[in-house]
Amino acid sequence: MSTNSQILLAGLEMEKLPSLPHVLVKMLEVCQNANADFQKISRVVAQDAVITSRVLMLASSPAFSSAVSVNTLERAVLVLGTDTLKTLIITVAVQQFFSNFGKQHGAYLKYFWTQSLRCALLSKSLAVLTNFALPEQAYLAGLLHNLGSLVLQSQFPERYHSMLDSMTDAGKLNIVQAEEREFGVNHCSLGAELLASWGLDQLTCDALRYHHESMLPLREAHHLVKLVSLSALLAEDAALGDTN
Repeated sequence: MSTNSQILLAGLEMEKLPSLPHVLVKMLEVCQNANADFQKISRVVAQDAVITSRVLMLASSPAFSSAVSVNTLERAVLVLGTDTLKTLIITVAVQQFFSNFGKQHGAYLKYFWTQSLRCALLSKSLAVLTNFALPEQAYLAGLLHNLGSLVLQSQFPERYHSMLDSMTDAGKLNIVQAEEREFGVNHCSLGAELLASWGLDQLTCDALRYHHESMLPLREAHHLVKLVSLSALLAEDAALGDTN
C-alpha cells in the first residue's frame, strides 16, 4: 500500500466503510477448506436470514432450477456452487452499504450502481468468450471495480462532488488524476486495499488497482486484470451515452 493510501485509510471513519458481513468472512474461510462439504457451507449461510432468502430465490430461478425442486438450503447451495455464493453474498454486502447514504446522493448512487452492474456483466461475458476459467471472479471484480469511489464519496461527500462538478468534459476521462490532486490517492488503490482488508485474493485486488491503467502497461498483466480494465472502459462509454 502506498503511504498516501495508508494515511487516508487510517484516518477514515471506519464505521462508514462497507464491511463484509460475518457470514461472508466465514464463507471465505470455509470455501478455502478443501474438506468443507455443502452441509457445512449451508450451516454458515443459514446464519444470515437475508442471504439465505437470496440463495433460495436464486437457486429456484429459471437460470439454476432443474427437474429437482430446490426445497432445502443445502440443495440450494449445491445448485449454486461456492463461486456463485460468494458473488451473491458480496453483492448483498455492497447493496447494504448503499443504505448508509442519504437521499441527496441518489443520483450518484444510481450512476455508481449502473456502472458497477454494467462492468460486472461485461467482465463475465468477456471471461466466457475468452475462456477465462473463473467467470464468477470476473463478475465480482467488475462489480466492485469502483468501490474506492464510494469510499471517497462517503468520507468526503462535499469535496468529492465539488471535484466532480469542477471537472471539465475532458477532465472526466482523467478522474484518477483529479482524485490524486484532491485527496492524494485515487479510487483504484483505495478499492484494492479495501478488498485486501476483506481477505479477497490478490488477483481481484489487482483488477481494481489497475482498471484505469493505460493499455501498454497492461500488455503483460493477468487475464483478469485485462478483462476488468476493458469492461470498465466499455461500461463508461455506455454511460456517456445515457440521457437520463
